[in-house]
Amino acid sequence: MYPPPPESKPIFVAILDLLGFTRRLIDDDNVPIPGGLKDLYEKLFLFLHAIDWTTKVDHYELGSDENIRHVSGRINHFVASDTVLLWASDEEALYFVNVVAELVNKALLYGVPLRGAISYGHCIIDKKKCHPTWFADR
Repeated sequence: MYPPPPESKPIFVAILDLLGFTRRLIDDDNVPIPGGLKDLYEKLFLFLHAIDWTTKVDHYELGSDENIRHVSGRINHFVASDTVLLWASDEEALYFVNVVAELVNKALLYGVPLRGAISYGHCIIDKKKCHPTWFADR
């Protein structure tokens, strides 16, 4: 939907996807790689657990009033195939950037290199048109 509804606010959005998805399954001669799909799914399975751990925000920080406060929550995200979409409000921007950086780092550790981008603006996600398992419970 564009233009966005008047009540919508700009948000931070990151889209990350698996680098070289096809190359992990088919070689240069277009021949399936033995065990390629199984290996890929094992790595993706581990990575999906890392997404769940990484998108949780739970720490203490010093506020502008010099009081310590507890910050707890989860960065919005969903996974579809080899793509991860994350989004956050302005108030969550610092945590959002940290979560995205940590995801890219963990992906490399699990052998699942990601590529992607972070943007800021209007983004409308119609949950009614998406599969219900794509969204983290919040």
